Amino acid sequence: MNDIKAVLFDLDGTLLDSMYVWQYVDEEFLRRRGITPPDDYGRQCSHRSFYETALYTIDLFSLPETPEQLMQEWTDLAIDEYRHNVKLKPFARETVELALKSGYKTAVCTSQTPELYTPVLHHTGLWGMFETISSAAVFGAAEGLNPAKNANRPKISSGDSLSCKLSSPTAPSRLERRRPSAVSSRGKW
Repeated sequence: MNDIKAVLFDLDGTLLDSMYVWQYVDEEFLRRRGITPPDDYGRQCSHRSFYETALYTIDLFSLPETPEQLMQEWTDLAIDEYRHNVKLKPFARETVELALKSGYKTAVCTSQTPELYTPVLHHTGLWGMFETISSAAVFGAAEGLNPAKNANRPKISSGDSLSCKLSSPTAPSRLERRRPSAVSSRGKW
């Protein structure tokens, strides 16, 4: 492992126990309107873009709002949840601290937008522990592309920012695949 120069971390589901957030947003949004969603609502939304989900939701429930209004309300709910309630996964902080103590450069590669990752990194105390943060959402927005199709762009950008060449930006590295809890619980890096 002597050739490793940097450790790239994902946020949702890796450092953050946040995989519930968008389901919570859906449920809270509909609860506020007294709407019980059909059983397949989440599945129907999961393959759509944010905008397409707003259109689908408006059509499905005959809502008077615009897609932009729905997306803003969803974003506000998510920001509030990330800012106040999302917790770190077990051993996440210790794993980042171990990477830093071991002399590795650290970066975050995420699909989140800055409006989501900034408050949660402050809230969890991880802000300032990474040399760079790269977001697929930012790449997609800047280039007019679907962020989900730019999943490797943050890895490539982080590698460039850290002056490290990635051996394979399209495949997860050995360290990226391993969750912090699994790494720390065995006491090995």
